Amino acid sequence: MTPPLRKKEDVRAIWEGLQNGKVKTVASDHATFSSERKLEGRRQNDFTKVPHGVTGTGVIIPVLYSEGVVRGRLSLTRLVQVTSYNPARLFGLYPQKGTIAVGSDADLVVLDPKKKVRLSAENLHSNLDHSIYDQITCQGYPSTVLSRGEVVFDGENVIARGGRGTFLTGKLIQEVAA
Repeated sequence: MTPPLRKKEDVRAIWEGLQNGKVKTVASDHATFSSERKLEGRRQNDFTKVPHGVTGTGVIIPVLYSEGVVRGRLSLTRLVQVTSYNPARLFGLYPQKGTIAVGSDADLVVLDPKKKVRLSAENLHSNLDHSIYDQITCQGYPSTVLSRGEVVFDGENVIARGGRGTFLTGKLIQEVAA
């Protein structure tokens, strides 16, 4: 991923920013490239040929819950703010997204707070042959995911129909509350 988090103080600073409201959203540069594709730059001795991005979309909630909520770094409310409410507001998609309310889309994650899952390639729901999170086991994992009120993940399998997504045009809002 770009830039990679290399130093412990960088990681600490991100947690502090999440806690104090300076970091308002958490997102992913989700891009799944095979090991073979990632190695092309090494074979050519050209770092610029290495495609950027890692598997990220499916690990944000489990990692933030396990490392944040379980370890006392974040409240559950703060986790929801930085992953749902604030991004929806930032991109002008609120209240269609980012809230549970009549008329909103009913995109929900039901999390099993006790379920432990190792974030290996076999356990992630991505067409990828590796995981940078392979040695990480999270406590707290989605047991059900709904999109517009339809179950798309049943705790084990992605069961969404291909092509069911809808492109939403957002608009960048300049300021989002902590």
